[in-house]
Amino acid sequence: MSTSSRLQLQLHNLPEDILFKIGSFLLPLDIIRLRQTAKWTRDFTSHRTFWTCCFRNSPLFLPPVKLEHQENVTLERLLIRAQRLDAYWDGNVHQIKHQRRLPFQLSRDGIRAIELYLGQYLLVGFFSGFSLFDLDRVDWDTPIFHISEDRVRFAYRTGYNRRSNSHYSGEVYIPIIRMDNSPESSIVLWQLRTTQYPPLIKIDNISINFSVASSAWVAHGFLIYHLGQTSSSYPLVYHITTQKRYQFESVSQHISQTVWTNHIYHHEYIPTARYILAMHIGYQETILEAFRVSNADMLVRTHFGVCPKGLTEPALISSVPEEVDLSSGTVITLSLAAIFHHDGLQAFRAFLHRNGTISFELPSAKGSSSYSLTVSSNLHERARAASRSANSTITLHLHDIDFRKSSDEPTEAVGVCPSSIVVPELADGVDHAWDGFKGRLCIQNDSHVDILDFV
Repeated sequence: MSTSSRLQLQLHNLPEDILFKIGSFLLPLDIIRLRQTAKWTRDFTSHRTFWTCCFRNSPLFLPPVKLEHQENVTLERLLIRAQRLDAYWDGNVHQIKHQRRLPFQLSRDGIRAIELYLGQYLLVGFFSGFSLFDLDRVDWDTPIFHISEDRVRFAYRTGYNRRSNSHYSGEVYIPIIRMDNSPESSIVLWQLRTTQYPPLIKIDNISINFSVASSAWVAHGFLIYHLGQTSSSYPLVYHITTQKRYQFESVSQHISQTVWTNHIYHHEYIPTARYILAMHIGYQETILEAFRVSNADMLVRTHFGVCPKGLTEPALISSVPEEVDLSSGTVITLSLAAIFHHDGLQAFRAFLHRNGTISFELPSAKGSSSYSLTVSSNLHERARAASRSANSTITLHLHDIDFRKSSDEPTEAVGVCPSSIVVPELADGVDHAWDGFKGRLCIQNDSHVDILDFV
């Protein structure tokens, strides 16, 4: 008997749980090769427990999906794609593997917005309607859902959605602002259900007593929307499951009215699993508040802090509860990325302490100068991001954001790939949508959308 045959026989005699554990440390493409060596290897590598174990133990950059909702073939595909994208991401040459164009014949003012959900479903919004495309289908250029209404205006200002991928780990909700000639407008809330056809279901119609809603977005089961008031006002919050509306507490006593009026020029709101973060941004500093839902219809302020730098386009990478110790009193650690006014794209941490204060851990080195940040986070202190810069050409920059480093280098977390990508389509593009798990970039133009796949 040959050495390889004896080895196979020894492996075959191992308990199943040990085989699952050993196999889970193999790369996905190696597992596919192993499957082809014998019938028993094919059988045990086809077991659901095996692929679940592989997914949990994999060092690859994987989306934060709920494993109990995934089929074997889905987990296998996610792992294989992640391995190929990792190899691409770490390489010295970045090339677009596949490129498609989705054209539109429009009589009015062209495409208003695009959004990419789960790296697969592309929503294209128009003045009086929208279409949904499944980019993984053979007939990807045929809408799987379409709606159009005369004398109605649709708005697609989705705010923080571009820098949040909470839909990977939960329900996928799509808020669309609908404005007609009546005194009341509404936010129509759609749910993307991938297991049925058509996959888009209207689940709620939220009346708003204002003619223009400046933004609306969903994360962690909360819909947050502005109603076009002054920039100093807080937005309203709607909990989707309970259908309950909440308001923020009034401006903190820590913020003087002079600072609020003269120094704060922009606001960002980030829902997390436990808190809703409010970031009030100035050129020289950023005020951060944390709120929690109370039994009443009020969001109660629990934490307050001032970051000594101005920033924009913040993205939450992960939110990690801590064991509260007497020395630091840290309740939760927030890992974030943002584009700082003077230092470019940076990763940083915010610590919510038991005494209600917020402290910050900021990097010393400068990052890349960017705008239009889009982030895909695996919720385990790692993310992949894309941003744009405009010099002589508009360039796409790919970023690997990783907080999983030793305490000796906690803030040197942002790593930019050796080669940025010059995408000619970006030069004329109005906007873009990016999914770092799928390796897919969609670029919006007035009359078409370009779809570029990196693997």
